[in-house]
Amino acid sequence: MKVLFLADINSSHTRKWVRGLISKGVEVEVFSMSFPRVDWYSELDCKCTFFGVNPEVQSKSGLLDKLSYLKAVNVVRKVIKASKADVIHAHYATSYGMLAALFRPTNLVVSVWGSDVQEFPYTSKLHKRILAYVFKRSKIICSTSEAMVNDVKYVVPGIKTKVIPFGIELDEFFVKQHIDKDKITFGTIKTLEKIYGVDVLIDSFNSFIKKTSRDDTLLIIGDGSERKNLEEKVSHLGLNDRVTFLGRINQTDVPKKVHNLDVYVSLSRRESFGVAVLEASASGIPVISSEASGFKEVVEQDVTGFRVALENVDQIVDRMVLLTDYRLRTSMGLAGRNLVEERYDFERNLEDQILIYKNLIQKK
Repeated sequence: MKVLFLADINSSHTRKWVRGLISKGVEVEVFSMSFPRVDWYSELDCKCTFFGVNPEVQSKSGLLDKLSYLKAVNVVRKVIKASKADVIHAHYATSYGMLAALFRPTNLVVSVWGSDVQEFPYTSKLHKRILAYVFKRSKIICSTSEAMVNDVKYVVPGIKTKVIPFGIELDEFFVKQHIDKDKITFGTIKTLEKIYGVDVLIDSFNSFIKKTSRDDTLLIIGDGSERKNLEEKVSHLGLNDRVTFLGRINQTDVPKKVHNLDVYVSLSRRESFGVAVLEASASGIPVISSEASGFKEVVEQDVTGFRVALENVDQIVDRMVLLTDYRLRTSMGLAGRNLVEERYDFERNLEDQILIYKNLIQKK
């Protein structure tokens, strides 16, 4: 079986899926609109073709931004024809999905990732029609969450969908053993953009410190366009001695770095699927998240953590106070690990994805 991935070569999710599928005996080829920052594919004997469009275009919803992908039409046509793949799997509907749909491949699978289905079709009727065009030329739409399935069916009611989460490689994440019962490090691992609510986290931490007079700390891991603004906010609040910005880390370092946290906090204003939350849960760390739709499936309320209303600092602080209880942190952390083992084991996700491919090939 051969699968042609149309996907961002620099995405940690692309890397994870390609490695996983190849480990299961699937031949994978990749076409990407961006050049690789790191060569991780050569050792896998994975053929890759690159074109070279600004990777930031993928997440933008402007029609002119999307039209820039049409520059690659001739290259994509040649790649699809030469690959002789059994299945074309396009990741991110409004970029790679749009490109693939132009050629009406027999077995097209489209995976939605977030803003492509949670933002793009709600921009205008034309945006919705464009996305419908992509979906109707696909055999099945894969989504990481039920929340995004609802968005898909807003565009094309009744279309065939399948939830395939970005699961967790359980052998890479271990339950945190060395726990300080008294001092807590709250933290997050997120891209520092407005949508992810790190500003709300800083405000909440500030209120928590004022309310409790505790000697706890906040660790922010990640980088982005909001970093300077967030650092200025921390300085203005007089929290420089309590808040640390670690910067961007490699995905391979996440299992180790997440152990620096005692409570994981993710207050996104919009979230398609909380994979970082699941990584924390897999490490036995309790979670505080917003009520963004993607978190409702990965944070079991009052069991693995707490979900709070969007930007509700008072609620967030109350949950932070509750999690100063060492026993509650421990029980929620272990419940989180159990949740991941039961529902989000990446090995099972791989098997489900491969089954989709096999069923399409058999019907060909």
